Amino acid sequence: MIPVSEARGRILAAIAPLGTEQVSLAQAAGRTLAADAVARLTQPPKAVSAMDGYAVRADDVGKVPVTLKVIGAAPAGRPFAGTVAAGQAVRIFTGAPLPEGTDAIVIQEDTSAAGDAVTIKEAAPHGHYVRKAGLDFKQGDALLHAGRVLTPRDVGLCAAMNVPWLTVRRKPRIAILATGDEIVQPGEALGPGQIVSSNSWALAAFVDANGGEAINIGIAPDEKATLKTMAESARGADLLVTTGGASVGDHDLVQSALGEIGLSLDFWKIAMRPGKPLMFGKLGTTPLLGLPGNPVSSMVCSLLFLAPMLAKFLGRPETEPRRITARLAGDLKANDLREDYLRTTLSRGAEGGLVANPFRAQDSSMMATLAKADGLIVRAPHAPAPDSELRPGGVRTVTLYFGDREASGLVAERRDLPDDPALGRRIEAVVGALAGGPQDDEAVAVLPRTARLRRAFFDGDGSTVFLDFEAGLVQDHPGGSTAEHQTWGALLRTLGANFPSVRRVQILVEGEPIDSIAGHFDASQPVDVATWQ
Repeated sequence: MIPVSEARGRILAAIAPLGTEQVSLAQAAGRTLAADAVARLTQPPKAVSAMDGYAVRADDVGKVPVTLKVIGAAPAGRPFAGTVAAGQAVRIFTGAPLPEGTDAIVIQEDTSAAGDAVTIKEAAPHGHYVRKAGLDFKQGDALLHAGRVLTPRDVGLCAAMNVPWLTVRRKPRIAILATGDEIVQPGEALGPGQIVSSNSWALAAFVDANGGEAINIGIAPDEKATLKTMAESARGADLLVTTGGASVGDHDLVQSALGEIGLSLDFWKIAMRPGKPLMFGKLGTTPLLGLPGNPVSSMVCSLLFLAPMLAKFLGRPETEPRRITARLAGDLKANDLREDYLRTTLSRGAEGGLVANPFRAQDSSMMATLAKADGLIVRAPHAPAPDSELRPGGVRTVTLYFGDREASGLVAERRDLPDDPALGRRIEAVVGALAGGPQDDEAVAVLPRTARLRRAFFDGDGSTVFLDFEAGLVQDHPGGSTAEHQTWGALLRTLGANFPSVRRVQILVEGEPIDSIAGHFDASQPVDVATWQ
């Protein structure tokens, strides 16, 4: 038996990214970019108004109230063609280009119009409510890169970039062949000793969900001639996946039958549970992945081996399942010589972190527990019982893989902080204290008074909280001042007192990471700021 990591490495070394094709925007969602998507225009092409109101010269409205003459209008799509002189204004609507001579917008709520005159009630500095040319992107910007799986948002961006066709990887064609006299298709009559085939249907859905094109070529009986004929039909595919018939019984014929038509075996048997009798090789020039027949084994092996193969075929950068860490609820025994994958549910603990509760029954035929599972606890060969390796404080942790349940929002998805007005006020008070706060020669650390908190949310296991500010935030510090650290410390203490799992705060501006600060957040002790990053 070979280790899981070696098996995955040998499989991935044997395949290469597929060729490319062009698709229209209508066909692009879910496809994988093979070349960067580059903007063909600047957006916006000129400075435009961000609000409905009046385009003015900032110098004219520095002192208010002031009355200006309205010399025209600029609806979106119909720019004002003239030039605005001193004492003049143009009625403007959101998205319309600024008329020549203007440099600010006064929103209509801050005005009073009468005939061809408008009274400005609030001052508007240069650039007020103006979207600069190229605010979103500029011609020639590569905004989406090769290897990215296109989302509906990406499709919208490409349309805005005036990119109607995209170069993507060809979908890998995956032939799926189930084997065994004992299985029949769903809906068919069951004979004595027969069961309904689930593997081929689960595998086809798995392939489609991971960017491939599944070709279900049916069920081969335990008879060599038919098995060979059906396998031959997959030679035009990018990969042949068999399920069942990979073990050592007299009726497990895949190796022996396909060996007669050119199967070259790379390896067979992996030190893992479930999934030990997995094999990999080539049938002629077609890669072949032989999965076990037990349904859970088949799907676990798909996550560990088939998904990385599909990712490499598609040129995606991540070829290994993502891992997360959670606290362990329940007991586990010491492991043996095989890497173990245990189905588990996940929930949020009282402190906000993830808690893994493995199912007691882990039989590889039990599909119901697989469907209920949120992830797989990964246990290394010869791992001791968790109680023998407790971390300080008695917290037992486990590492998990997770698959298709990420979209549920439970696993590794950002989640908003609870709707707690009192906590919100405390956070805002600390942010306000930092706004315009002390400065020194070593640091210009400062949240302008206009900075506002857009959103706060957790990530991963609840140990990190993200604070996302509006664009007014400026952070530029070579080392950080004492006053700055004290102010951040107050913010971290507030969070730590309410969320004991928090160990790091990540600062963002309009969704883009700026800085993070970490420390020991014991509400009863002074905050020890550990690192600026």
